Amino acid sequence: MFHSLRVRLLITMIAIPLVALASVAAATTYTNRTEFADRVQFRIIPVPRPGVGVRSNSPDDFERDLIVNTTPVAVGPGSQPFVFEPLPGETYLIQADPGFVDAFQQDQDRALAEVNRNLAIAVIAVFVLAALAAYAFSRRLLGPVGSLTTAARRLEAGDLKQRVEIERNDEVGELARAFNAMAASLDQTETLRKQMVSDIAHELRTPLNNVSGYLDAIEDGVIEPDRRTVTTLQDEAQLLVRLVNDLEQLSLADAGRQHLLLELVDLGPLVRQGTVSVAARAESKEVRVSVDAPDELFVNGDSARLAQVLRNLLDNAIRHTPCGGEVRVSVSRVGADAVIDVIDSGAGIPEEHLPYIFERFYRADASRTRATGGAGLGLAIVRQIVEGHGGSVTATNAPGSGARFHVTLPAVSP
Repeated sequence: MFHSLRVRLLITMIAIPLVALASVAAATTYTNRTEFADRVQFRIIPVPRPGVGVRSNSPDDFERDLIVNTTPVAVGPGSQPFVFEPLPGETYLIQADPGFVDAFQQDQDRALAEVNRNLAIAVIAVFVLAALAAYAFSRRLLGPVGSLTTAARRLEAGDLKQRVEIERNDEVGELARAFNAMAASLDQTETLRKQMVSDIAHELRTPLNNVSGYLDAIEDGVIEPDRRTVTTLQDEAQLLVRLVNDLEQLSLADAGRQHLLLELVDLGPLVRQGTVSVAARAESKEVRVSVDAPDELFVNGDSARLAQVLRNLLDNAIRHTPCGGEVRVSVSRVGADAVIDVIDSGAGIPEEHLPYIFERFYRADASRTRATGGAGLGLAIVRQIVEGHGGSVTATNAPGSGARFHVTLPAVSP
């Protein structure tokens, strides 16, 4: 019971005003008793000896009963004498006036009883008001927390569509917004995971079905196991190997285990060599590849990974450039950055697809990329490698037509 935040909050909010009021009551009672006692203590009658009331000729003696506020004497009720020294070297025996003490004692009792009664009423009133205020406050404060708890349990059970409707501008409202953002992120991640599993299954299924079909045909004697058939099987096997390697690379990057062999890399020669590696494919489609890549532009990077970035971008550009088109590659320095631009003369990228173009297995034209062997992982790998080098990559539509991929890397001095 006492582990409940609501109960602890109620107890705290009730206890604080009650303790404060009890302290005030105790101080008030003590002050009243002391005040009455002082008035009795300092109403004194000087006498030369106990029990005999006389007057002295000393100017400091009392002519009548007075209330004195400067004497450090403690005279209580009754007629017990005490020693009082009003002047240095002079000693007087004094005693309190019994009748005066009795009257003051009665007044004191009545006054203190009235004070205590009023304090008791105040304590009850404060307790009731504090309890009501604490209940209302805890209900307002902890009500949304209960909703969040229920939503979190449903989220844990697998209901990723769960959201909370809490319109507040305080910390509880901020917590609710953070919860909704987390739930939306989990929902999106789960959707992407399911889509990725489906895409992986599809990409594996296609070459595996091809290999299985060829093997069945060879076994049935429908196809001869000649060089052409073996080459086709090798191509399908290589497609599977590339897909598995790409998935492994992305998984390592996600886990923060992408290992980069950093060295000083001159982008000019790297880009020129990259265009040579795709020359055969470009020629087969009659696509011209032009390069503007000056030397002496250095970055600190992994040359093999950066070559893979360029190869993936060029493969993508050639794939989407029609026969007779052109792919342009340029390298330049902009401020403190080295910039690589790959621009094709294809149809460009629909605006609605631009925000998702670097997502895994995403295809702006699914049927065409599958027909040409693309698995939808190349651009996702580009982003992982570039960001691993501390850079960025964006995709836009080039003026006129075609797509433009813009890679930015931190430049360094040799």
